[in-house]
Amino acid sequence: RHGGPRDRLGMGGVGKTTASALFNILCSEFEGCCFVPNVREQSEKNGIIQLRDKLLSILLEEKDLNIGANGVPSHVLRRLGRKKILVVLDDVNNPDHVQSLVGGHEWLGQGSRIFITTRDKHVICKEADDIYEVGALEHHEALQLLNLHAFNGRSLQMSQHNLMTKVVDYAQGLPLALKVLG
Repeated sequence: RHGGPRDRLGMGGVGKTTASALFNILCSEFEGCCFVPNVREQSEKNGIIQLRDKLLSILLEEKDLNIGANGVPSHVLRRLGRKKILVVLDDVNNPDHVQSLVGGHEWLGQGSRIFITTRDKHVICKEADDIYEVGALEHHEALQLLNLHAFNGRSLQMSQHNLMTKVVDYAQGLPLALKVLG
């Protein structure tokens, strides 16, 4: 059975960090991998067709695959269908974009996975196997992440710990804010 989309819904500053970490952990288990950041922004700037062609070029390891607006040819779909693929679509704001980019899960081979991050509940796919609502980090997790980025995980003096607590409170547990502030 194909793996269906795994949608992630969360506040800004959470989804991409989580999806990126997940992608880095899982990618070695797949024959083809692609992380597509900022789907909303890229599709508005260059169009969804150009973004799809770029994604398929990466997955099929074929430079400058130019399919265009006529739809994905059957020989390309057959090649995709033989591969176990991991795709992460970040910041999707249009429910049709998932279908346009990867055809739901019917284009992909056995064991393939599609992860979608979105801020909008209406984007979540009907065929999604799982939906995860991602929130801010717990205080101790936020401290660990900030320590990793600010001090490379070293032990801290009390004055540094107090400052980090203030930074964590200010960032409200958002991983992106903690990474930038670190």
